[in-house]
Amino acid sequence: MSTNLLPDLAGLLPSWQLALRAERKSPATVKSYTEGVATFLRWCDSNGTAAELTKATVQTFVAELLESGRQPKTATARFLAIAACFQGHRRTPSGY
Repeated sequence: MSTNLLPDLAGLLPSWQLALRAERKSPATVKSYTEGVATFLRWCDSNGTAAELTKATVQTFVAELLESGRQPKTATARFLAIAACFQGHRRTPSGY
């Protein structure tokens, strides 16, 4: 997959948060999803990894969360947040 087709997660975050609020997601859900994506972005930055939603990148992120002692429930929540952000971006022709 060409990386130029992948969304810029950091750039999408504010509009995605607005979209979640417009969908009447609870404040706790918006906070949890935001933290999941922010954790992924921090991980990418600290590892020198491009913040791209590729299968390999996300799998490595989740594996490292688990290896660092995070609970499976936490790793799953982070993964679901990343997936929700990507799916939300794909639902609209021009992103958010």
